[in-house]
Amino acid sequence: MRFFIKISMTILLSVLFQEAAVQAAPLTFREALDIACRNNPELQAEMDKAQAMRGAFIQSGLYPNPQLTLTAENFGGSGSYSSYEAAETTASITQP
Repeated sequence: MRFFIKISMTILLSVLFQEAAVQAAPLTFREALDIACRNNPELQAEMDKAQAMRGAFIQSGLYPNPQLTLTAENFGGSGSYSSYEAAETTASITQP
């Protein structure tokens, strides 16, 4: 009796698994590409490089950021230059 139950369960499970495999929807080409893109590290690295190049291209057409420069001279010395009152300060804004 036990042997019969084991055989019956084996047959039943194999039939159920075969039906599940048959009922699975086939992959479309787009789905296969999506799976390949997600699971291929080399392809992902190349896509990241392409995205970086696209960003560099966009950035090359924009104006560079302005630069603010603040310079102070002749302060913290000795005699009449011992305080900040005799300091010469210069502020400039440039856009390369």
